[in-house]
Amino acid sequence: MSKTKEEIINIVKIELENSGNNLSVEYSKLDFKRDWYNLKSDQGIQEFLKDTVAMVNTVGLDGIIVIGFDDKTKKFHECNFYDSKLNDPSELLGIISKNISYPFSIDAYDISSINGKRISIIHLPPSFEKPHVLKSFRTYKGGDLNREELQRILVRKGSKRDFATKSDLELMLYDRKNIEPDYRIFLSTTRLDKIEPHNKCVKFTCDLSIENSGKRPMAISQIELKLQYYNEDWEEYIFSSYQVVQPNLLGKDILENPLIVLANSIIQETISFLSAPINHDDIIKAKIDRIQRERANFKSINAQIFLINGVALSKDLLFVRKRHNRSI
Repeated sequence: MSKTKEEIINIVKIELENSGNNLSVEYSKLDFKRDWYNLKSDQGIQEFLKDTVAMVNTVGLDGIIVIGFDDKTKKFHECNFYDSKLNDPSELLGIISKNISYPFSIDAYDISSINGKRISIIHLPPSFEKPHVLKSFRTYKGGDLNREELQRILVRKGSKRDFATKSDLELMLYDRKNIEPDYRIFLSTTRLDKIEPHNKCVKFTCDLSIENSGKRPMAISQIELKLQYYNEDWEEYIFSSYQVVQPNLLGKDILENPLIVLANSIIQETISFLSAPINHDDIIKAKIDRIQRERANFKSINAQIFLINGVALSKDLLFVRKRHNRSI
């Protein structure tokens, strides 16, 4: 099971303290970087992809990249996520999805280190889908493209990247059974429509396909969607699931009647979502008009799924494609 953010931060602080005392070095699931990758340059994106895909393909649990500390000189170089030239950590998954076969999960956040210096952490949870393949492996010389190879699989061996061998691939497949998650969910939708006012809220309805590829059945009591925009006037709207729409049009409250998704199965439901209460009708109308007008400008829809046993699945991202299909 993947470690929590708090557990990852504790590991990083221990490793930084050990490194300062010459008691720790990089290993296959830990890497130190002095500076952030420049994720607006092709070369920076390539380095980011090579490092992350190699680490997530390597057998073991969570991978960690610490940015802002030079393990050779033992010096901090303060940084934050925005040094990557991106606006939001959610954009990392977009880079991965575009360049990696079978995208993997990734988290990034800034923390204060053991001596108060600002640094960043990239957290790579264990992946059930490895091997992940880098679609285009490019090397550069003097800032210019030197060589390109297609469909390469990378791993880490000690503190170095390397191409995967047959033995590495066998280890990846063997390791999958050790990290098969209890709950693993995918969502997809083909439409986001029927946007209307409802009891001082904004209401919309969409068809959702919910797939559970984990090893335990799920009882979903709530789904929360966060809509984000591409435009310069960045804005987000948060909606919570309200009811499952039945064929006879009599809604069934999802809180009282959880959605059951068995292991290795898919269900399809039409679900209505509500925004938080809004006091003024003119604001409700303005929000509805904005969503309808700029539906094509959605940057992403982030999904959080809550189960009746208290488990929250918050890493699945519902991405809106520019045309008609929208899928996680």
